[in-house]
Amino acid sequence: MYEIIKLLLEEKGISFYKLSKDTGITESTFSQWKKGTNKPSTKILNLLANYFNVSIAFLLGYSNKRKEEKENLILTESEEKFINEIRENKEQKELITVFQDLTEENKKIFIDIGKTFKKHQKKVLL
Repeated sequence: MYEIIKLLLEEKGISFYKLSKDTGITESTFSQWKKGTNKPSTKILNLLANYFNVSIAFLLGYSNKRKEEKENLILTESEEKFINEIRENKEQKELITVFQDLTEENKKIFIDIGKTFKKHQKKVLL
């Protein structure tokens, strides 16, 4: 991924310093990626993909296509309502952002905690 970012920077004619200032990602973080001692979170991958106007798959070297073609999705009314609720609710957005950055193991734990909390909340309301 580091090499792809380096290539994109060269194409844009900007430095890692400028990228760091624009995104808030420290230069030492880029160095860690280069060495393989650290990996970017989903949030950071999204930030970089948007910054360079490429797909995450391209950034990670999984695809040669810079941008993935988006399918025209047809949402049900309930799916559209759900998406709009998330867009409008700060807490739901934060919850999803936190969840995305967890490891797979911690995601399972997070879900279990949420289910337990929900079960106990119902008992309190009764």
